[in-house]
Amino acid sequence: MRTGRTASADLALKPRATLDDSKFAKLVADIQNHDHNYPLLSRKRGKFRDLEIEQYISVFEDIGSLVEGNLIIGRMAYNQFSYDVEKTWCNADVERVVV
Repeated sequence: MRTGRTASADLALKPRATLDDSKFAKLVADIQNHDHNYPLLSRKRGKFRDLEIEQYISVFEDIGSLVEGNLIIGRMAYNQFSYDVEKTWCNADVERVVV
């Protein structure tokens, strides 16, 4: 029998796997290994297009929807993803794409 916590953990692992996928490896490395002013967008000497950043950010939106729908326990999502969210959001180019 699966408990709510087990189901929540299973659901949390799927977005984690997506974020850790090789598709995003270079973007994640650039976000996590540099400060907030590091250029990500190709039009600003970075390596990535708006679309790539949007695809990465959409994973966080999905996580938010899962938390909002009570499918993932909020504390579990915080523990799993808060560092990624904060590092990503603090990057100036990510903020430009979002806004």
